[in-house]
Amino acid sequence: MPIMCNELEQLMKKSILADFYRDFVDDESLTGFVSSFNEEFLCLSIISDTGTSNGISIVHISDITRIAWEGNERKSLKRLFDSKQTVLDKLDIKNTLTIKDIIESVYKKFGHINVLTEGIRSGMAFIGEVIEIDESFILFEGIGTFATLDTNKLLIRHSEITRIDAGGTYEKDVAWLSNNVTSQ
Repeated sequence: MPIMCNELEQLMKKSILADFYRDFVDDESLTGFVSSFNEEFLCLSIISDTGTSNGISIVHISDITRIAWEGNERKSLKRLFDSKQTVLDKLDIKNTLTIKDIIESVYKKFGHINVLTEGIRSGMAFIGEVIEIDESFILFEGIGTFATLDTNKLLIRHSEITRIDAGGTYEKDVAWLSNNVTSQ
């Protein structure tokens, strides 16, 4: 994987905005900056369509089918990002080798995680807090959507996790609502 690692290193060093595609996992690209990576995982600082920080996404490098950078659309978004002096969310995963370690690092930094199991069904995501984790499973206090705000316990097998997000606007808002619900 020398070409991939070399290009990821250049994208990270030069702070180049790029679109990352995982065509066999999800239809949509992830737009952002390379925050860090190792042989198995890539951490992106995600940028919204309005040029603001939208948390982080960690994906399996083996799921990436293509990366696109440069071009007018990304250059325009980068100018918008620069004009807003947006501070990026970042996480160093260079020495984090297992999904367990990544989940623990993300949860420690952000206080919540969004676990996606897109291989089961596109868009399947679970936002919440880590209760317990071992080498195979994560026990999770799940938080529902804006509409439900239903909490539940979930046990998710690590091998089903295709992406981990945190710090994004939606995740932060759902977590805040969950922690500030008043009985009616």
